[in-house]
Amino acid sequence: MEYSYREKTIWIDLLVTTFVSIYYFTHVYILNSWNELGGTDMGRVISNVIIISIIASIVLHFSFNNNKEEKKDERDLIIEAKGNAYGYYTLYTASVLIIGHIMFNEGVGYIFPDRIFQVTGPFIMHIILVALFFSSFAKSITQIFSYRRGY
Repeated sequence: MEYSYREKTIWIDLLVTTFVSIYYFTHVYILNSWNELGGTDMGRVISNVIIISIIASIVLHFSFNNNKEEKKDERDLIIEAKGNAYGYYTLYTASVLIIGHIMFNEGVGYIFPDRIFQVTGPFIMHIILVALFFSSFAKSITQIFSYRRGY
């Protein structure tokens, strides 16, 4: 199966984003750092994520993008817009759910002051990172399917 330059770029973006997200969230889970941001172990994980994403992007781009960049035509612009729209809808839905969760948690806090599950700033940051990952994933998958099916 022959892929265009743009499809290869989308696949590379999808692979790097997925791999880096899996690496980050598994290590955060292992460290039990969902509610913490400080510490040398968390700093090491963040440094590794940055280094891995840079190296993986460079290696994959040089390995798979042998073609010259092509000019965008109408089809590319439509597919890009469609992917951006699906990514936006995903991020919008996740944001509404996150805000609803925060508001619900605060409301429960007034009724039950000794609630079991407290929402902290670092926890919300990690949930927002998950939302950003799903948004990027939805955008890339939509674009890949659109290129394969002919938008």
